[in-house]
Amino acid sequence: MTFTDFIPLTLYLALALGFSFLCSILEAVLLSVGPGYIQSMIDNGSKAGERLQRLKNDLDKSLSAVLTLNTIAHTMGAAGVGSEVSTLFDGKYLGWASAILTLLVLVLSEVIPKTLGARYCNALAKPTAMLIQWLIWALFPFVWMLQICSKLISSSGHHSTFSRVELKAIAGLAGESGTISDDEAEMVQNILDLRTTTVRDVMTPFNLVFHVSDKLTTSEFVETHVPVDFARIPLEAEDETVTSYVIYSEVLEAHISGQDSRLTELAHTLESVGDTTPAQTAFDSMVENTHKLMLVVDEFGQTAGIVADEDLLESIVGEAIADETDLHASPRDTLLNSPVEKPEGADSESDASSSF
Repeated sequence: MTFTDFIPLTLYLALALGFSFLCSILEAVLLSVGPGYIQSMIDNGSKAGERLQRLKNDLDKSLSAVLTLNTIAHTMGAAGVGSEVSTLFDGKYLGWASAILTLLVLVLSEVIPKTLGARYCNALAKPTAMLIQWLIWALFPFVWMLQICSKLISSSGHHSTFSRVELKAIAGLAGESGTISDDEAEMVQNILDLRTTTVRDVMTPFNLVFHVSDKLTTSEFVETHVPVDFARIPLEAEDETVTSYVIYSEVLEAHISGQDSRLTELAHTLESVGDTTPAQTAFDSMVENTHKLMLVVDEFGQTAGIVADEDLLESIVGEAIADETDLHASPRDTLLNSPVEKPEGADSESDASSSF
């Protein structure tokens, strides 16, 4: 036997291992690259990102093309290697050749390429998208037949979706790995919890809210209650209903200007929200309607408490929010209205603290 006698054997072995190596990398990259990275590619105007998104959306077709080439390479390579070994060694060592080929396929065309593909999936995303698209075109008859078989087995196909629980877990893992900070991870998780958190979970119970009678005048209020540490003060009617509130700075301004009017003349409408309403819904309503405060009512329409925009923001941030007028960290810390210093010159609701 000469060196040239081993050339066909080497070619068949290279065919089996080379194409299988390539297919394993393509499969690993396709399954490992995340939707977030694909979307970032699309946002940056990458055509490869759009192509990769189409391949991920039709995963059956993409995998059919890759696995078809992989199967052809394995079959032809194994048959060729077996035939050449039988010819070269008169049928001897065929068992050893099969065992060695199996080991080489396992290590060189399965374990190593799939590990590399999963680890460097983002870097290999662009060439992978191009190569898989070429495979789909080149092997279209096989892909078409495999798709029909796949649909007969399952009509639902592959769906790459995330549940809220998975997104929370991803945020937690990102925080642990240092990709984002722990505070950022906590905020992402808290945002995802807003739909399952109810207004009752974040409100201040009304029996702990500082409020006054709507029959008071500005002078009576100043004589009886000043100084007050609360920016917004709910007004309670004689029948114990609450439909409005006053801003402390506006009451002081009216009193200083000599305007001895009833507090109801300075009142702002207090919109209501059910205590079982998701915190996300209440937050959206506050943002849309520029509310700082909302009345929380129970299932019987009775006053249950007060919720401020800060309460909802704190449920996201995970810690007390304070501005330059706050004396204390948070109304939630004491289950009382958020205290503020007596503002000087504040002339509108937006100038006051977003606390009560």
